[in-house]
Order: sequence, then structure tokens, then C-alpha cells
Amino acid sequence: MVVSGKELLLDQNRYALNQAGYPQEVVNEYCGLLALAFDGDESVSRKLETSSLPSELKQNIKGGLRQLKTPYMQYFLTLDMRDSLGKVKCPVLALNGTKDTQVFYQNNLNALKNGLPSNAMNKVMALEGLNHLFQHCTTGSVNEYATIEETVSPEVLEIISQWIKSLK
Repeated sequence: MVVSGKELLLDQNRYALNQAGYPQEVVNEYCGLLALAFDGDESVSRKLETSSLPSELKQNIKGGLRQLKTPYMQYFLTLDMRDSLGKVKCPVLALNGTKDTQVFYQNNLNALKNGLPSNAMNKVMALEGLNHLFQHCTTGSVNEYATIEETVSPEVLEIISQWIKSLK
């Protein structure tokens, strides 16, 4: 993960709500309140009371507000590796599946491409049809993981192997 924890969690929540079939205006309102909560805005609880969100989504945010106070979540939300990419001196191989629903490949790989220093040995690739675990999949959903027999796609193993050999 290269993008901030805040961006990652908003992307994951937006995806989950869309997959669950919530209307776009509900998704936008929920993610807007979540973003305020991630920023430490104390008005979220008050805004939640007058919100038109379904009760189950209001409960999700209320539960999340408690978690946001933990040291781990405070750290995770602000963790943003883009600030450190310019200091990387070694070659980098970065792979992301196009069906990864945990770390969305466009944002992640674009941040890497834009932030890494120029190095002919760097390789940043989106792998078509693969999930977060580099498995061929149908949806990329976490729920699908247990039904996939493939451990890691052979293509990924070949890419890693060839990249390591190219470093010699």
C-alpha cells in the first residue's frame, strides 16, 4: 500500500457499499461522513443524527468512531508512503492485481510510478484479472478467496523470478 490509510479505507468502503447495492447518494453521504471522522471532525456524531443514512450504516460509523481513537488507527489513517518514495535507492518490483479490492491498483501503482526515483530496474505492473493474493478470480472479493484453489498465479511467480534474474 502506497496511498494513505484514509484513502485506502474510503476506497474499500465505497467499493463495499456499491457491491451491496446502496444508491450512489447513500454511498457518497456515508463516505463523506467517514472522511470527516477520519479527519477527526467532532461534528460527525451530530451530523449522523440528522443523516438520511440507513440505520445499519449509521451504526457502522458509530462503531468506527470508537476505533478511530486507538493509536493504531490514528497511525494507519495518516500513514502515507508517497512522502518516502523519493528516498528509495534500490530497484523496486511492484505488482497489483486489477481485481484487488483491498488495495485498488490504479491509485496505488500511479502513486508508485509518480513517486519513485527513476531507475531502469524498477518494474510497476497491473496484473489483469488477479486479486489481492495474486490469484485468478471472478470478482476479487475477499469472500471469494476461500473458493480459489490457485495459491499464486504462475504468471506472478514468473514475473518475480525474471525480475530477480534481471538484477544480476
